[in-house]
Amino acid sequence: MTKLFKKVMVLCMVFIALLGIEAQAKVPIKTPVKVKVNGVYIDFKDANAVMDSNYRTLVPAREFCEAIGAVVKWEGKEKKVYINREGKDVQLELNQRAIFVDGERKDIDTEILLDKNKTYVPLRAITEAFDESVIWTASTKTAEISVKPIYNHYRGQLHAHTSLSDGMGDPDEAFAFVKSLGNVDFFALTEHSQMFDNDTTANLFEHESQEWAISKEAAERYTEDGRFVAITGFEQSYYDKKSGHMNTFNTEGFLSSNTVDLEEYYQELEKVPDSISQFNHPGTTWGDFWDFGFHSKERDALIHLIEVGNGPGKELNKGYWRCDGLYHRALDKGWHVSPTNNQDNHIKDWMISNPFRTVILAKELTKESIFKAIRENRVYSTEDENVAVEFYLNGYAMGTKTWDDIFSVSICVNVFDPDYYDPIKEISVYTNGGKRVAYETFKNNVSSTNYQITIDAPKKAAYYYVKVTQKDGNLIFTSPIWIEK
Repeated sequence: MTKLFKKVMVLCMVFIALLGIEAQAKVPIKTPVKVKVNGVYIDFKDANAVMDSNYRTLVPAREFCEAIGAVVKWEGKEKKVYINREGKDVQLELNQRAIFVDGERKDIDTEILLDKNKTYVPLRAITEAFDESVIWTASTKTAEISVKPIYNHYRGQLHAHTSLSDGMGDPDEAFAFVKSLGNVDFFALTEHSQMFDNDTTANLFEHESQEWAISKEAAERYTEDGRFVAITGFEQSYYDKKSGHMNTFNTEGFLSSNTVDLEEYYQELEKVPDSISQFNHPGTTWGDFWDFGFHSKERDALIHLIEVGNGPGKELNKGYWRCDGLYHRALDKGWHVSPTNNQDNHIKDWMISNPFRTVILAKELTKESIFKAIRENRVYSTEDENVAVEFYLNGYAMGTKTWDDIFSVSICVNVFDPDYYDPIKEISVYTNGGKRVAYETFKNNVSSTNYQITIDAPKKAAYYYVKVTQKDGNLIFTSPIWIEK
């Protein structure tokens, strides 16, 4: 055998080996695969989930990761995919048959692939990395994934009164009643602070009020972690029809409208960085906080909530009022606030007067976890007592503030109502100025759905929130997701 012939044979063998590697990595696009997450098919837009030569399902990375509530980033220079879901990091690299979960390497029998400007990642490896499971049905070529909720949906309200101000009953009676009959997870009493004894000598750090102490002590007694969280706050109430009313939580003492005006109140709140406040029933009747003025970065970090629904009535304008028209006004002024719905009870009908609720997304039912979720804006308002809504933008959950470079806005909304007689009429997406930028109307009587839409990225800082309208007219408003610039 001549030296020339040997060289030719070696080159041929190398060429054949390279062809084999290329063929192994190629995606057989004639074998599309369907993917369901929590019973809903993922819309991969202009692509498909497919099988590779090892019969492993590869999925377009962005659409799949966002459908399971994960954030995905492709680093072109490094040729790596970075995925994060609630603090767990997953990393894959082009041409590497391995996946790194929180830095730990795990070998797999397939790899990521680039095809027509799409990055494909292995479905099973990603799913199991986040401790979820996959069921494969060969006859229909369908992969079904059940994703456990990241957060629990805790229901209750953050605005009510007793006879310690201008309501009825006492704190013990209210907390006991709600814990036994309210069918909720948390409940707050928020008396008008100017009606407490010794209100003019109190501040946010100390007080001499027996009534404020009674309310705080009752909340401690009725709180049972994992079952019910009782909260005491106070309502700072102005009656000039400009300054409004505001609930404040998590302070040792309290303030009174008899001692400070609105701007002075904000200045005092800055001294208690762990406090939490809510704009109550904004509008012409009680005031709009001087058109949501006096904003600053420090104050923005302390005011987290705004009522979009208020009152114990069962019908609109009959003891119940919507304030959602001022929601986007507060957001446009720079306040990072989430929508709430509260009964503002003044008689002994705490939590049973209507089915309207504030929902807080938290990992556990404790006061600390509830307050943490409020600070992170994981809150939504609902006029339906048991609907569950999840809202993601580019994989980020509602309430997130992101400084990422956003090239397109991918919205995913999951709505689930166990009552088949509560169908969805419309899902709408709103942005700066209260402008509706996307919507879908549902003609079929569906009570649960997955809504996905991709829109152009904003040129400047923007917020996006979702409004769900049910066929019976009930409204659900989510917290925004903010794209900061």
